[in-house]
This record gives sequence, C-alpha cells and structure tokens, in this order.
Amino acid sequence: MLKKILTLTVLVTVSSAALAFQTHGFYAGAGAGRARASGFGERDTSFGVFAGYHFHQHFAVEAGFRRLADFDERFLTFRSKVRADQLSLSVTGTLPLGERFGIYGRVGIKQLDVEGSSGGFSGRDVELGRLFGVGL
Repeated sequence: MLKKILTLTVLVTVSSAALAFQTHGFYAGAGAGRARASGFGERDTSFGVFAGYHFHQHFAVEAGFRRLADFDERFLTFRSKVRADQLSLSVTGTLPLGERFGIYGRVGIKQLDVEGSSGGFSGRDVELGRLFGVGL
C-alpha cells in the first residue's frame, strides 16, 4: 500500500562516471542529489555511497546504498515520518570518446525500502526493481 502512495523519483544523481576510466581494481565513492516523494510536495537531499571492481577496462560491477528521502513533518501534535533507502547492484560499462571523456551506462537491480508512520500507524514496504542509467 505504501509503495502506491509514495513514488520516489531521483532527479539528480552523482554517479561513479568520473571513475569510469580506471583500467582495473577496486574503487569507492560517494554522491549526492535531490529526490522527490509524491504526495509530500517537497524535495529532500539524497545521498549515498558505492563501491565497485573494474574487471576489464570498459566494465565493472558496482554495489551501492542511497538514502532517497527522510521526511519528518509536524503539525501541532500530529507527526508524520517517511524514510526511503535503496540498495543496488549493477554492471557498468564505459565507451571512451577521448582521454577524459566517454559514454557511461549501467544496468542492474535495486531494492527500495520505504518506512512510514503517521498518527500512530506505521508501515513498511520493500520492492525489487530494475536499475539503469546513461551519462557522459
């Protein structure tokens, strides 16, 4: 029920594209962006961490955690809280177009975990989904 009420959209995501030119080995990083939860009418800062391994010059496997939203609304004695987290596992690929420039893509799976409480009621929903992205 909660997943039908909340639809999270990541508007801006900082990814590991800057690290895509490594030839092999482990890498890690952090990112920040903005997320919007429908029904709340506001945006929240999204932040996350990721780690991966380049097993080839153009390909890597990457895992990450991202806090998409953490809303805490109060009106008089009424309190409403929502928190949304995402775990991900993906394969990334890079096609270099120059020394420091290339096309970047990813495909994988994500687990979205949304918890909410309001007026003494609480709920939690976990959903698996596809993850994909393209960038320069």
